[in-house]
Amino acid sequence: MTNWRMPAVSDWRAFLLLTVAFALFLCVQVLPTTVSPDVIAFALRSTAPKPILGHAYLDARTLLHGTPLPNYHLAHTVLLWLVYRCAPGWLRQSIVPAGLFSALCGGLVVGLTFLIWLRLGLRRAEAASIAVVAGLIPSIWYHGLIGEVYVPQLAAVLLFVALFLNGRYLLATLALLLATLISPLAALSFPLVLLQGCNRRALWRAGLVAGLALLLYVAIHVAVGSNCLRLGHGLDSEAMHRSLGYKLFTFVGLMLLNLHVLIGPLIKGWRLCLRQRKKLLTTLALATAPYLMLPLVSADFLLDKGCFFLPLFWALAMPIGVAVAGMQKRWVTACAVGLVMVMQGVWVLPSHHLASKRSEAGIALRTRFGLGVKVIGDWGTALPVAVEIAGWDYDKVASHFFDCAFPGTSDLEATGCDSLLIVVGRKPWLRRQASRLPFPGFKVVEYEPTASQEGQHLQQVLANDHLSVYLWTRRQ
Repeated sequence: MTNWRMPAVSDWRAFLLLTVAFALFLCVQVLPTTVSPDVIAFALRSTAPKPILGHAYLDARTLLHGTPLPNYHLAHTVLLWLVYRCAPGWLRQSIVPAGLFSALCGGLVVGLTFLIWLRLGLRRAEAASIAVVAGLIPSIWYHGLIGEVYVPQLAAVLLFVALFLNGRYLLATLALLLATLISPLAALSFPLVLLQGCNRRALWRAGLVAGLALLLYVAIHVAVGSNCLRLGHGLDSEAMHRSLGYKLFTFVGLMLLNLHVLIGPLIKGWRLCLRQRKKLLTTLALATAPYLMLPLVSADFLLDKGCFFLPLFWALAMPIGVAVAGMQKRWVTACAVGLVMVMQGVWVLPSHHLASKRSEAGIALRTRFGLGVKVIGDWGTALPVAVEIAGWDYDKVASHFFDCAFPGTSDLEATGCDSLLIVVGRKPWLRRQASRLPFPGFKVVEYEPTASQEGQHLQQVLANDHLSVYLWTRRQ
């Protein structure tokens, strides 16, 4: 049985201290640029006169084929729109308000983690150690800086768990609804409520909370006219059929990218928990196991530096934090220094460099062509360039950009434009090296417009280490 503990006044003070301290810690690091096109799209949508609930990302003007995806981030859309309404005018033309919102949610993640593990009977020092480790795991740390949707989702999930563990079932239902409206993947975290035990009464209450939250979720989607049954249509068909070897290789890489200097404390903490808290550790492992199924569905879930696995990394912070709580200060300091070095050298600086190169390309193209020539290319590379050309205006970007990863002659002509700027991204060096491995699924296609548009008028107008831009002119 778990030794329950209700937070004392001093515990609430510790909660506030951890939350505020980590929120400030993240806020001062918020990045003005990002390599994530999704974050840019979220920020652009938030500058609209009212929340855009009918579809996700950009509208049908950017698509040559098909229809926009349904909006499966309804709560995030509304919350971020409110943040941008409150932000000063000079900040609205950037991703900074989105980053500050994520940073505040990151502080809440740390504070709620402390309360949850305190409630589950861990010592105060252990709960605080786990909370700090959770906030410093690179994927949680990094996504708390750039304005992604997944740190607010994790904060809402932990709020749901904390409320449920404290018997606030109606509020827990609303928190679960909020989490799933931020991202439907939050539903995979529902088994975390079983950390309190798996008796019949707990299962009955959990079922009622889940059933009511599901009814409200469907009702809200129906009310806004969003078809929640189409949520899986955004998955790339090629990514869904990647080989198991590729998925395993990438997943292990993600784990190493996040844990690196924490692998030793993880092993030590796992052994300690197996001896002292085996039941709690086993329940935690089973509760987060659904996230291990995501790569089997599609390799898309292995993108964006592990953003889809934040609850899994949060769970791994438990044995790591237990180990760190008993470590000597010099080893804790060494781990902290290693985390900071890897965070800056592997996560922040390369991403900032790539984002800067895309921004510079967009500024150069705006100076040369203005808004006279529209942009076509893949979502990840071409959208940031189009935003720099058209400015932080949703309507201008949506009417100036075509989302088409490998545009052929028919695609270019289907735009109805006499000329286009084709933006071609270059794969990272490590990804190009992995492409040489003699295993199925590792090969990447390097798109070259000069090879696919024979006879067309093509001219390379810009190139750097990360992208190339070609000017295409319709054949007369």
